[in-house]
Amino acid sequence: MLEGPLPDELGDIGALVAHWHGSQAVRRRVEAIAESSAAVALIFEWRRRCQGLDQPDIGHVRPIDVLTTDRTRGRRRCVPGSEPCCRNPHRSSASAYCGRMTTALRSILLFVVAAVAEIGGAWLIWQGVREHRGVAWVGAGIIALTTYGFVATLQPDANFGRILAAYGGVFVAGSLAWGRLVDGFKPDRFDLAGAAICLLGVAVIMYSPR
Repeated sequence: MLEGPLPDELGDIGALVAHWHGSQAVRRRVEAIAESSAAVALIFEWRRRCQGLDQPDIGHVRPIDVLTTDRTRGRRRCVPGSEPCCRNPHRSSASAYCGRMTTALRSILLFVVAAVAEIGGAWLIWQGVREHRGVAWVGAGIIALTTYGFVATLQPDANFGRILAAYGGVFVAGSLAWGRLVDGFKPDRFDLAGAAICLLGVAVIMYSPR
């Protein structure tokens, strides 16, 4: 952030441009700062920090973009050659959207894992007790149910009531799917309609914009 004209220590425009490999785009930006009556000039450096670049690398750094505020007219303007800084106002919104999608996908995956653990655990206990398959099946079922309890704690949302309420809908749909795949149960249209309503409720509870 530069107050007023270009400071004396930055007055050697040629040296600044040379530092940036003689880019004419940089020269236009720096000269605009030096010649304007800017009250504030914002200079942005775009680095690929996610790839571990701590120092500017001309191959991976976007040249300086400048946004000035004219002291006499009180208007904001883009310095010629720096239009990209004005064309992408929604870059942060896109990043936020990607972050929300990643969180939602992680949440859905955890719901699926939890459903397999709980429904599978209940099924194993059922087999051990109702079908007289022995204590080993019951023990495996208890382990699976315990796993379900821990998986639920990994959900991004911190509200226990919301997580369990939403999981109820996943449990309904998952139970019908398990019966179809494992026990040969064939859900009818009313079963499918009810499961769809439950999954819609999950989406409203968990993934509505708040």
